[in-house]
Amino acid sequence: GGEILASQENRYDELAESDEYSEDEVLHLMELQHQALSREIFNGRYDTQGPKPFGYNIITNRSLDEVVLEYLAGEDAATEAILLQIIVFNEVPDAATFVGSVVVVGAGLYAFARERMAPVQR
Repeated sequence: GGEILASQENRYDELAESDEYSEDEVLHLMELQHQALSREIFNGRYDTQGPKPFGYNIITNRSLDEVVLEYLAGEDAATEAILLQIIVFNEVPDAATFVGSVVVVGAGLYAFARERMAPVQR
């Protein structure tokens, strides 16, 4: 079993009596309510230590080049997916995909180079 963290009563009387009533509309409202509760859980509303402060788990002691290299290592998967698309499926990605890839890789290389040129301040 689990623990009930929150409950909320929602009435659908007005919707059920309207001409616009449909099961899809009720499902849409339920999905919106689910998303709102999921955001509250994700933001720490029900954590025993309370909500996390803004920027929690973002600030790091790593240098910019370490962060960029980790990011670019993750981008290898995107590059491999593009190559797989070309080789296996014989489909060429659209121009936006290529431009986006060039921008991401270029920005990463630029940030890496700037970090290397900057004097070390610790």
